[in-house]
Amino acid sequence: MQEADIRKNLKVTLINIAELPEGFLKVSHELSDKMNLLDEVFGPRCVKELHKLLPKLTEYPDPLHIDVNDLKKYHRYVKSLAFIMKAYKEEAA
Repeated sequence: MQEADIRKNLKVTLINIAELPEGFLKVSHELSDKMNLLDEVFGPRCVKELHKLLPKLTEYPDPLHIDVNDLKKYHRYVKSLAFIMKAYKEEAA
């Protein structure tokens, strides 16, 4: 029973932090490699924040030749987006 209470309190804490100006973005980043927890806390509401964490093509010096090392940095966001989109389909879109 204590573990369930801790989990519930953690979720409430993360939701409260997400209400701060940069909170949602920061929490989405921290949970992006923990897809099930990200889903449990935010569900499809995190799609917009995960999208914000991805770089825009205009930010690359040569968008047609993107360094593979740059792509590895953002893999976690793409993977989380795919997980949420698959789970929620139209609701996430």
